[in-house]
Amino acid sequence: MPTDGDIELSQINDGQEAVLRSARANLAVVPRGENPDAARCTVLAQTQGRRLADLPVAVGGKLCLITSEGHPSLVTVTAVHPEAQNASLDVHIWQKTD
Repeated sequence: MPTDGDIELSQINDGQEAVLRSARANLAVVPRGENPDAARCTVLAQTQGRRLADLPVAVGGKLCLITSEGHPSLVTVTAVHPEAQNASLDVHIWQKTD
């Protein structure tokens, strides 16, 4: 499971997107329609991932990252709640690949 600080909700923007960021992991936006496995998420995070960048993600949007513990992970935004200033996420964490 990602440790505290691997990913955080920066804000909810006017387009009702969750704005996610990380100071510890490279976040990569998954191309629309793609459902990556652990290997693909690792490649996306390593080659396209950005740290300390605010990434707006709409409901259904996905991000890949490698946790601070080395686990490839897929984060999917399942709901955005502007009134409460929070979002619901589905997080899939794979075993560490060496």
